[in-house]
Amino acid sequence: VNDTGTYWVKATSAEGCSNRDTINIGLYPKPLLDENNLAVTNTGCGQNNGSITGLQVVGTPPLAYYWINIVGDTIGFNLDVLNLSAGAYSLVVAYSECSSMIATYLVEDDGNLQIDSIAFTNDHAQAPQPWLFMLIPQTRIS
Repeated sequence: VNDTGTYWVKATSAEGCSNRDTINIGLYPKPLLDENNLAVTNTGCGQNNGSITGLQVVGTPPLAYYWINIVGDTIGFNLDVLNLSAGAYSLVVAYSECSSMIATYLVEDDGNLQIDSIAFTNDHAQAPQPWLFMLIPQTRIS
C-alpha cells in the first residue's frame, strides 16, 4: 500500500479458513504550531518565574505534546509551561506512532548584566605588560 484510501483485506488461517474486511488508510499531516498568541516571559534576577504561554497546536488527533529542557528532561505536559529559569525549552508534538515535531524557545534572564562590547587598551607608560581588558557592562532593557 502506497496511497491513502479504502482497501480490501483477506486473511487466511493455516487451516484454510478466510475472512475479508476493509481497512481505511488515512494521511495524518504534520500539525501546525500557531504562535499568534505566543508570550515568552523572561526571568528576573535569576528567579524561576519565566514562562512560555499562548501556543496552540492545530492538527489531526490524536496529538500528544510535552516540554523538555536543554538536557532532555521532561518538564511539563501542557501547552503553557510556567516557573521556568533562564534557558532553552523545546515543545515536542507527537502526531503519529513514529513522527514528531520540535519547536524551541529561549527564556532569558532580564536581571543579569549583558556584556555587549570589550575595549582593549595597551599601557605604554610602563614597561611592556600583558594586555589589559576593560569590560563595559551594559544592562539590556526589554
